[in-house]
Amino acid sequence: MENNYDVKREPYRPMPMPKKPMEQVHGYSRMEIVEPYLYEALRCLCGRKVCITTTCGKYRGELLKVKRDHLVICEGQCVCYIRLQTVCVVMPEPKC
Repeated sequence: MENNYDVKREPYRPMPMPKKPMEQVHGYSRMEIVEPYLYEALRCLCGRKVCITTTCGKYRGELLKVKRDHLVICEGQCVCYIRLQTVCVVMPEPKC
């Protein structure tokens, strides 16, 4: 019978740490479009009067900008920033 006491073992090596994501290395952040179909539909409505229903209430005014995660609407003198995740319904107002 052979004993295993004289077997040479490799020294313990810890698992390598995962590399940092590219965003952290280069200082930029990647942003995904939340709702691509809603984003494209809203882009077509830029500059028009719209009525937007969100989980927090209704907004009515001119759609100024559409970004990947929010939109900008002008209600009279007030400029509102609305997250796309909160948008339920978008209705363009008819042109006169």
